[in-house]
Amino acid sequence: MPSPNSSAGSTPASPPAHFWRYVRIYCGLFLLVWGLVAVGNAVVDPYLVFDSPDIQGVNAIRTEFVTHLRLGKAHAVRRQQPRNLILGSSSAEYGFDPEHPAFGAEPTYNLGLSGVNMYELLRFFQHAHAIRPLRKVVVEVQLYMFNARRPPRPDFDEERLAAGPEGDRRIVASPRDVMQALFSFQAVASSIKTVRSQGKRPHYRYLANGQRHPTWNAPNIQRKGGHRKVFRARERSFLERRALALGYEFSFQDSATGRSTFDELAQLLSQAHASKMELYLLVSPSHAREWEAMREAGLWEHVERWKRELVRVNTEVADRAGKQAFPLWDFGVYHAISCEAVPVEGDAKSLMRWYWDDAHYRKELGDIVLDRITGRRSSEPSAHAFGAKIGEADLEGHLARVRKAAAAYRKRHPRDVGELRRTMHRLQRQNSR
Repeated sequence: MPSPNSSAGSTPASPPAHFWRYVRIYCGLFLLVWGLVAVGNAVVDPYLVFDSPDIQGVNAIRTEFVTHLRLGKAHAVRRQQPRNLILGSSSAEYGFDPEHPAFGAEPTYNLGLSGVNMYELLRFFQHAHAIRPLRKVVVEVQLYMFNARRPPRPDFDEERLAAGPEGDRRIVASPRDVMQALFSFQAVASSIKTVRSQGKRPHYRYLANGQRHPTWNAPNIQRKGGHRKVFRARERSFLERRALALGYEFSFQDSATGRSTFDELAQLLSQAHASKMELYLLVSPSHAREWEAMREAGLWEHVERWKRELVRVNTEVADRAGKQAFPLWDFGVYHAISCEAVPVEGDAKSLMRWYWDDAHYRKELGDIVLDRITGRRSSEPSAHAFGAKIGEADLEGHLARVRKAAAAYRKRHPRDVGELRRTMHRLQRQNSR
């Protein structure tokens, strides 16, 4: 009798019919489950990739948009195709209103990005310009954006951008973004978080034009104990990174490639000149305490060198293009607005008129800045003297005036300056142990 394991002279048996029936059932269930997952993610659309409508109780508040900001804003630019653009950091997100009269009736988008560096800023400028030629661009810059040791944020992905590194237009359907937004476990988790967060007050709220909601931050400030507490927490974080050398070494040049962060600015300005667009470059109107924190951290020489380089690059790029330099405004000055008094310790209710914290300014101040750079008359009496348009002719005189105003601020606000110095000294003592 032949062995049950013997195959000599026999043909392998075909799987029974019920086997294929189970395979079809399992495959069908698999496709059904993932189809439902894709539909659910598309309806909730936590990152606003598909521009799905707001549904009360489901996705009217997109709490996960801020965690995937570069993804969401890249796709928003594709859909809205703005003619005017606001570029900068989270400060620009808070402060600059795309519906300000300076932009007229043309579609304008606030493409401010939290923690942005100059390479990201350049690439998003190219992305927007490749989708639809830009007419007017406001570029807000801060010192940290020019730190060559600051890498792009993890959610930055060049493959989703509509332009190559040289600004050349490319057709990108962003299939990876679509697949991740529909089928990834992360998207499922984000959709669940979005639905669960409905009815709760999120920390951040974005408008469809890319701006952060102009009044949404007020309860956040009060819940955290007031402006002074928020100022001090942010200043301590900055000074701690600097004093303890926890990732805040500063350099304008990448030691590995030799490329300067000012090269990215030069490329942006060159492309703007070539496209004949109207561009305004400005130093962010941070509160005086932020500039004093930089002084305590030993960065004041970097601040002045940075402003000199901004002027140099702006002038040289314009000369090469045979054009006038773009308007460059310095709002990193000591003025009644930027020296606004911070409520005393323990006052959790009072709200500042112009600022949320040392770096983030309110829409009311953003409106003044937009009025100033575009030549519009402001209703604020002191606004006419806020900020200065700078160029090669009087740059050193301007820097000297800022130093003089800074010294006067330190005399008039010993308590504020004393807080910063005590924080820095305490951190230095901790570091020396």
